[in-house]
Amino acid sequence: VSTTTAGALSGKIAGVSTRAVDARPGRGINLEIRNMGSPLFVIDGIPYGGMNSRDWLQASDVSGSDVFNALNIEDIESITVLKDASAAIYGLRASNGVVLVTTKKGTEQKAKIEYNGYVGLQQVTRYPKMMNAYEYASLYNEAIYNNDPWRGANAYSQEQLMAYRNGTAGTDWWGETMRSTAPQTSHNLSVTGGTERVKYYMSVGYMDQGGILRSEDWNYKRYNVRSNLSVEITKGLNVELGLSGRYDNRKRPYDADNLFRSAQMAIPTYSIYANDNPDYWGGVGDMANPVHVSDSEYSGNEDRLRREFNGSLALTWKFPWVKGLIAKALVAYDYTNTEWKTWRRDLTEYTYDYANEEYVGKEINTAYLESKFENYEKPTYQFSLNYNNTFAKRHNIGATFVWEMYNDKKNWVTGTRDFAIGLIPDLDYGNDSNQKSSGKTQKTAHAGWVGRLNYDYGNRYLVEFNFRYDGTYKFQRGNRWGFFPGVSLGWRVSEEDFFKKLLPDMDNLKIRASYAKVGDEG
Repeated sequence: VSTTTAGALSGKIAGVSTRAVDARPGRGINLEIRNMGSPLFVIDGIPYGGMNSRDWLQASDVSGSDVFNALNIEDIESITVLKDASAAIYGLRASNGVVLVTTKKGTEQKAKIEYNGYVGLQQVTRYPKMMNAYEYASLYNEAIYNNDPWRGANAYSQEQLMAYRNGTAGTDWWGETMRSTAPQTSHNLSVTGGTERVKYYMSVGYMDQGGILRSEDWNYKRYNVRSNLSVEITKGLNVELGLSGRYDNRKRPYDADNLFRSAQMAIPTYSIYANDNPDYWGGVGDMANPVHVSDSEYSGNEDRLRREFNGSLALTWKFPWVKGLIAKALVAYDYTNTEWKTWRRDLTEYTYDYANEEYVGKEINTAYLESKFENYEKPTYQFSLNYNNTFAKRHNIGATFVWEMYNDKKNWVTGTRDFAIGLIPDLDYGNDSNQKSSGKTQKTAHAGWVGRLNYDYGNRYLVEFNFRYDGTYKFQRGNRWGFFPGVSLGWRVSEEDFFKKLLPDMDNLKIRASYAKVGDEG
């Protein structure tokens, strides 16, 4: 079962590919349309991401892909992927395609309570088997002999080889550091219902994904809440309020990315503890003892806390004197607070000097702390007119005109300090003689005019014209705006009488051609 929205779409939509960069707990999955790069995600009408990969917003932790992956899958009503010229209506951020997401809304019914959950296990599907201690020692002796058969002395005696062979000595570093399975669980509770005038949908979700470390110190937890409320104030006048929040926490031991390499490369003839004394962690050569550093209690930890709020308020009015004409005003606000903390503890490992009967320590790490705080906010404003009507029962006409503006602002600050004694992971307790700090504030601004006109005859012959006049902060005054038009033609062959007689079992066949111009502010 996938823990991300993109992962749940794997293999389900033609032209859409997903790729997991790695399998660390909580890691998002990259979704691309025809391998063109990260698309624009539009969630309940609010755009996220979709810019060139070098853009600061795309490169930061607040990206469209991240917002999409962190959605509670149970809250999604529908997903639509725009892969052709129809994406042009989203302008300069749509060059890689568009993913439209609609979350669940309330319906006119009695209150319905629904629970969905699962508990499962994750497992490494393929992993190369490494040499055990006996195989390594035997081949090491053989390599010495092949290099100098007359003078080469064995590195490992027969007694040692027998101990490695019967398992009384040596270490399976991968097996001691990693476990074969890791737990994963998800739970979601929702309530939906409403009357003719008031409709509601509310949900709360929890997800916990563990890693494969035996120490159980690599994990990811996420909490989601959502509330969608629709109220008819008076006939033709509706108010919609959408609120959602997310809290997630990623934890792992310090420098965890190198754990897998260490577990693979640590020499299997070394022991976890020096002289098999559990009071002294054994050294394994030029790298850190993987069992030792896999435990946050000894190595330190890397934590990331993320708190996210999304809110939108929409007012919709159906004009009473013009059939099919609707005006809508929407204001949305997104806020994310992220906190990173990298805490490296003092780390010492030992070898045993048998001649002097003493433990010799080697300092692997000294105490160090890096703290980073980031705030991100994005207000969005949309004002639109929509018209839909049918004439003479066969002529269906629709038109949309929208003005949209959205700004992004991100500010962050980072501080680092060394520690003489690594006991309390707080910058106040560090050594201020070697402290470093940095910070930055970045802003963007975008605006656009959108228009669309579509016509169909009897739901058979389809024509659509659309455009977007888009502006971005990235260009100088006088050159900030671009015009992106598009046109599409469609023919629903399955609605023709001759086709129904020819292939009565095929209920839907449409031929479509489209052409558009899109931009890229990257």
